[in-house]
Amino acid sequence: MSITDHGKVRYELKIPYRDGTTHVFFDPIDFVGKLVALIPPPRLNLTRFFGVFAPNSNLIAQVTASQRGKNSPQLVKQQECESDKSYHARGMTWAQRLKLV
Repeated sequence: MSITDHGKVRYELKIPYRDGTTHVFFDPIDFVGKLVALIPPPRLNLTRFFGVFAPNSNLIAQVTASQRGKNSPQLVKQQECESDKSYHARGMTWAQRLKLV
């Protein structure tokens, strides 16, 4: 990437297009707009899980250490007891995490 004498941003392509184009020219504002479009929205998970690690998997409670998710042992116990409170899996506090290390 470099700036030309005319004030355009010159971006060199890693692989040339079929028509032989090796460089693309943008106005600086357009180039920044294209870069900004690549930034993911806040709090979006960039790692996608599938199979048994998928969030909606029936087996996730059996293969993860926290045993959360569908068919988790805590959820099954709660359903057997028929209590009014719904099961809520809690994350570990910072003090509990220190004990694991």
